Amino acid sequence: MQLGQTSTSLDTRVGSLSVQECDWIRRIRQGDGEAYAELFRCYYGRLCRFAQSMLGDEEAAHEVVQEVFLRIWERRQRWQPTHSLRLYLYQAVRNEAFNFRRRQQLRRRWQVDGLQLPVHRTCGEPDGLQRLQAEEFRQALEEAIASLPERRRLTFLLHREHGFTYAEIARIMGVSPKTVSNQLTEAVKYLRARLASFLAQ
Repeated sequence: MQLGQTSTSLDTRVGSLSVQECDWIRRIRQGDGEAYAELFRCYYGRLCRFAQSMLGDEEAAHEVVQEVFLRIWERRQRWQPTHSLRLYLYQAVRNEAFNFRRRQQLRRRWQVDGLQLPVHRTCGEPDGLQRLQAEEFRQALEEAIASLPERRRLTFLLHREHGFTYAEIARIMGVSPKTVSNQLTEAVKYLRARLASFLAQ
């Protein structure tokens, strides 16, 4: 019995916050920029390497880790990890990397279907006209999707916006995967026609 109790105590201690981690959390919650910088310097490099091992892209890895640290600072007053801060950070980066990969996959689906506003590469940031065109395209796309028949619209959104597979959508909708495929084909054909003036630019 004593052995079991000792093991539990050791497990709790391994997973708990260290004195240094508690100090960082306390100070960051109070808005201490130096504590935040210390945490950033301590973990940033190794977290980037971890993210890159998942994504295979150095730039994307930096973006993911920066997003995690930015979220910590923005939510610092409510930020309260209860276990190992190292474990917390690695889990946060893993989750953000999964989300990043999911967003990339969804973007590729739009590109494959030709339902993305053509990008004219220029030096520097997009100008006012390009931003206006992008906003007009977004509104037109939303209106076109909204005008789809209900089941076709739901099928399209489940796949393109939420990333469900044909088989998963078939189970949700109570139809066959073939029906899902047909619905998506018709939806894309309709949207291309509705957005032809944008896509031809």
